Amino acid sequence: VYHDNQRRLWLLNLDSRKKRQIDIEDNPGDGGFGDFTWSSKGDLLAYRHGVAGVRGQLSLYDINNDRLERLTSAKYSSSAPSFSADDKWLYFLSERFFSTSDSVWRDRMMGPSFRKRANIFALALEADAQFPFTETDELIEAKQAAEKAKEKKAKEKKKKSKKKGKKEDKTTRVDWDGLTERLYQVPVSNGDYSDLAVTDSHLFVLDDPGRGPGTLKTIEITNEN
Repeated sequence: VYHDNQRRLWLLNLDSRKKRQIDIEDNPGDGGFGDFTWSSKGDLLAYRHGVAGVRGQLSLYDINNDRLERLTSAKYSSSAPSFSADDKWLYFLSERFFSTSDSVWRDRMMGPSFRKRANIFALALEADAQFPFTETDELIEAKQAAEKAKEKKAKEKKKKSKKKGKKEDKTTRVDWDGLTERLYQVPVSNGDYSDLAVTDSHLFVLDDPGRGPGTLKTIEITNEN
């Protein structure tokens, strides 16, 4: 994936040398494209592009179906998309909090500046996905048990397919209808977050107030307090 000086985003097939235009940015500011991240199967691309001069908006592109979806609005700046290990969630940072509890005026600043505006959010790519930070109850436990049984069955089917020489399914499931409405907030405090990475058990986020190298924070993916 690359972008040119005409603010067009391209997908280049290295084998065929054919390219396909994915997106174009009509923002006159300096936002540009960035924060590219791929799903584990390589069929989904999430990225940030500039809107309204200074804010970032996130998009999701499906390579197999040539489908582009805007995930966030231009109202709040969003960045650092990152797929979960199972590709059921897309985590990202978004600056949606503006508190006046601290002074909004900074040295040599021409306008107000708010600190700790960002938090971590997640979009459920699958409509029936269970948010891993939600506290469990009887219904959720039953749903999780059914999901584990479903995943076990899928793994067994995949194993049998490999033995038979069948090609592995390289399609990531996305339920497009209502995707942007399946938004969840990770239960952590706001911060001056700038980078985000996700593994199967933890979130890693860089908290950088601009007065040094920043602090790498670790958040366990769990529904226990």
